[in-house]
Amino acid sequence: MRGAGSGKTLTISGKVKYLIESKKAKSDEILLISFTDKAVKEMTERLHRINIDVNAKTFHKLGLDIITNFQQTRPNIATGEFLDDIISNYFKKEILNFPKQIKYILEFMTGYLYIPEDISNFDNLGDYIDNFRNIDYETIQSKYLKCTNPTVPSQKVRRLDDLIIANFLFLNSIEYQYDYLYPYEAENSFKRKIKANFVLPAYNLYLEHFSTDKQGRSKFLTKYEEQKYLAEINLKRNLYSLHNTKFIETYSYYNKDKSLLTKLEKSLLENNVNLKDANLQDIFEKIYVFQTDKQFEEFIKLIKTFLSLFKSSNLQMVDIDKLLVENQKLENNFLKSRNELFLNIFKNFFDFYENSLLSTGKIDFNDMINKSTEIIKLRFCSTKLSIHYY
Repeated sequence: MRGAGSGKTLTISGKVKYLIESKKAKSDEILLISFTDKAVKEMTERLHRINIDVNAKTFHKLGLDIITNFQQTRPNIATGEFLDDIISNYFKKEILNFPKQIKYILEFMTGYLYIPEDISNFDNLGDYIDNFRNIDYETIQSKYLKCTNPTVPSQKVRRLDDLIIANFLFLNSIEYQYDYLYPYEAENSFKRKIKANFVLPAYNLYLEHFSTDKQGRSKFLTKYEEQKYLAEINLKRNLYSLHNTKFIETYSYYNKDKSLLTKLEKSLLENNVNLKDANLQDIFEKIYVFQTDKQFEEFIKLIKTFLSLFKSSNLQMVDIDKLLVENQKLENNFLKSRNELFLNIFKNFFDFYENSLLSTGKIDFNDMINKSTEIIKLRFCSTKLSIHYY
């Protein structure tokens, strides 16, 4: 593809001039199409300078004209503001009628919106931190508590893995404390106390998530920092064993095959931890319906992007079911669950979106292309068209 200023408009103008002067085409037999209004304007102005008047349109304007000509009336175009209203109406109001959808959304945003990575895939700690620098590390529990008591301090965790674990515990009605000060001192000259990653008070169970690989190493750290970190891990293990403290461990290398949540749930169940859904509708309303949330905004952007790509590919509701079937063939359970959650969320939203357009008699920009393409196929499928791309 040629870049800006490379002479595309000049080349096209020259080709048009040649076609007309050589009598190979009349001006009213030529149609110039571009993606942008700016390019159409430039082509038209350049041709006017050499006294040539041809039809130049954007793809969307051509589509709109084809639809208008076919149905003998100009369709109503859904503005960006109108489309934003549809999305807001669905995810702030309509969604409350679909408890299962609320569950899907909360699960997706708290466990699957961001894709965790095995920390050993990074050359150093700085690269890992930089990779996830735009993530909102405030837990769902913290956001929920602040809705009823704004004076409650924000609870932010240090790592994406910690965020995923904390949110999983909260959404499954498991009380937890983060960075909990362990009551027993290390039996050495420093008499130092440690902080546990998580403690589940109701079960007197401690949960540690270690940033290590399968060999128990943390090679992303400098040699000195790795020695300190591994010594801290050993100190925790020894203290827990010494005082007969129940604890479970998870590791960052679980993210290599994206199995952190699966293995976390398995370990919790093996330790008789009861998992049950929290009041998901109340959580959703308080955090996402009645206030602005950075994570939710990221999710809405993802929905908008997928909607645009989905419709620009002229896909329909039945294609979502096909995608769900294809998704079952994935071997990676994390990505399989992520895709399944998202497609089920999108399917319900897409049905609402299309019905909203239909009920108001509007079409969006992708419909201009899709519907006009269908009209052309219907009316000219047996006609040979000469189309040249430049």
